[in-house]
Amino acid sequence: MIDYQTFCEIKRMYNEQKLSPNQIGKILGIDQKTASRWANRERFSKKVTLRRTCVIHSFSERIDNLIKECPEYSAQQIFQMISEEDYKGSYSTVAHYVAKVKSRHKKAYLTLKFEPGECAQVDFASCGSIKLNSTSRKYYAFIMVLCYSKMMYVEFIYNQNQENFLQCHRNAFEYFGGIPKNIMVDNCKVAVLEHNRHGNIKFNPQYLDFAYHYGFNIKACGVRKPNEKGQVEKAVDYLKGNFLRGRGIVSGIAFLNSICRYWLDNLANTRIHKTTRKRPVDMLQQEKNDLGNINVLPYDCSAVKTVRANSQFRVVFDTNKYSVPANFASTVLTVRIYPDKLLFYHDDSLIAEHRRSYERYQDFENSEHIKKHLQQKRNARDQKMMCSFLAITPKAPDYYRGLKEKRFNSKDHIRKILALCDRYGRQKTASAMEDALELEAFSSEYIANLLEQRERFTPAESPLHLLRNRDCLDIEIKPTDMSVYTAIEKGR
Repeated sequence: MIDYQTFCEIKRMYNEQKLSPNQIGKILGIDQKTASRWANRERFSKKVTLRRTCVIHSFSERIDNLIKECPEYSAQQIFQMISEEDYKGSYSTVAHYVAKVKSRHKKAYLTLKFEPGECAQVDFASCGSIKLNSTSRKYYAFIMVLCYSKMMYVEFIYNQNQENFLQCHRNAFEYFGGIPKNIMVDNCKVAVLEHNRHGNIKFNPQYLDFAYHYGFNIKACGVRKPNEKGQVEKAVDYLKGNFLRGRGIVSGIAFLNSICRYWLDNLANTRIHKTTRKRPVDMLQQEKNDLGNINVLPYDCSAVKTVRANSQFRVVFDTNKYSVPANFASTVLTVRIYPDKLLFYHDDSLIAEHRRSYERYQDFENSEHIKKHLQQKRNARDQKMMCSFLAITPKAPDYYRGLKEKRFNSKDHIRKILALCDRYGRQKTASAMEDALELEAFSSEYIANLLEQRERFTPAESPLHLLRNRDCLDIEIKPTDMSVYTAIEKGR
């Protein structure tokens, strides 16, 4: 769309200067088609656009009624409904009108007030990524706020799972020094399994058991009604805006929790709260008398899972490998999962314990688990070695008893004797062992010395030449000279 001044310039160039639309477009910096269209017009007029409300004018009353019946209807749902009633317009027109109508019907919310010790609100918050040694992982914040005093507890975790959820509750109770009568949660699976629009709620059984152990009631917010837990929603915004903002990727969740505790004790819970105009830490002193006592028996917050060890006696959990004793290889086991450790059981007996790692693809081996396996292999090798030694000669058992009595490291001597047997042969080694047994010389060095000497001073056997029978007939044997013996006799 061009303005009136540009239109006049186009008409002047076209009529007076006799320029073509292409030339006019290059001079004025507009498209050739635009220049041609306006050059052929007699007068300037602005483009008339239809208002979107005119397109759905006949359906406006119907849309208003639908929004009154259910304010949660989306523009897409309304578009589908009126399309079935012969609406011919576009979805964008409906969306524009629905947004305009809904802006006039914003909900009004009451300000909720709570008595001391009456209620606390709980929520998770996604906080970004945290850097570990070899990887990075997402991390979350567990937040609990006492509704009366506005006292806040924050703990950072790696997973929004059952064991972390319950353990963070325990830590929050200890931080506050008591337990509220009610805890309000949203519809996360660790707390609420089902919650329909008719108000039917199915709580997580383990969370119910946890609540019974500590004596509080669970209050679930309505579906898609975050305003019902506005206290903790504001705390999430405050945490992100005043503690996490600008930190980027942190280098350890333990360090993060330590500085967060300092932030809670020295800033978040000691500031003047905007609503109460008092410090939450001071309000907590008034609320403590109305908080319930903490059960002296701590609740077991672990999750239980059935796993199978592989042939390398490892259990794979959360991409990491954890060793168990070698005799439990390829065995079905039970693992108790805690936020900071893993306990492995077989038939209710604890067989292994590991510190839980939140890195990925790591292998954690306990040296005690492999020691017994190596000992079994060593015993098998020793047994095989002993069988080979006893097979050298029938007198080998007697020689072995002598070795055990005379020598401290009898197995080393047996190992060396077997090496001599491979070098000199079984028969020669057996002969040397029998001679050493008669002399009560119990040592591999003595047997090695015997074999070496016999190998050195024993003449080599000459080859045997066989004679034919005919040759034997031609042999002449000279008579023996006996004078030599006579001379020797006289000399005596």
